[in-house]
Amino acid sequence: MTPVRSSKKPKLSIEKADFTLQNVFSACQMMPNTIPFSRIVNQQKSDFIYFKSTICISFFVLLLTLLMPFFVLFY
Repeated sequence: MTPVRSSKKPKLSIEKADFTLQNVFSACQMMPNTIPFSRIVNQQKSDFIYFKSTICISFFVLLLTLLMPFFVLFY
């Protein structure tokens, strides 16, 4: 039996997500979040862009390293 995967992301506004997060903290009797939720979301997006670009650069460096002997042989 395979798990059902949904390709759609749930839509939730930043304000509702922040309100939900604050409710979770209060239900668990923890200190409320002091960092604005919009800043957390923006940081996550910038981290993902950095991660994706680093993976691409690493792939091309690996490809160049693997192809280097062919350039040396035909020089």
